[in-house]
Amino acid sequence: MAVHAARAVLDATGTDPGRLDVLCHAWMYYQGHDLWSPPHYIAARLGAARALPVGVQQVCNGGATALDLAASWLRDRRAGAVDGAVDGAADGASWGLVTTGDRFAGSGFDRWAGDYGVAYGDGGTALLLAACVAAPPVDYGRDTGTWARGAPRRAWPT
Repeated sequence: MAVHAARAVLDATGTDPGRLDVLCHAWMYYQGHDLWSPPHYIAARLGAARALPVGVQQVCNGGATALDLAASWLRDRRAGAVDGAVDGAADGASWGLVTTGDRFAGSGFDRWAGDYGVAYGDGGTALLLAACVAAPPVDYGRDTGTWARGAPRRAWPT
């Protein structure tokens, strides 16, 4: 399901999976392969050969943690490119993909009675992130203290 969700977001945005720099996948239940990590499987199925596949297994906050991890990775990559330490893409962008997915099948887990008042559902999601490495920091026109008087600042481009 995460692969299907990822293909949908990549197709909708016209993004080549071969341009992905990082892929963070979050899950909580068994993913169906004993020895192959889920993010590596997703990257392979998408054709994201140069992406760094990272797995996050943090139960209910796994998706948020994967998003934070991917955004931090892209931010740091952008900072390195601005400082000249990392070569950016030809269009000045770094790309990250965050996926989540779970399927509660089989006899190992009772989705209806696993917790009090909770029914576990199947699903997959995907979110595409981009960080421009060529763009200067965004100045939102805030005139607040030393920030506006030339203090070092970094802003996430929108």
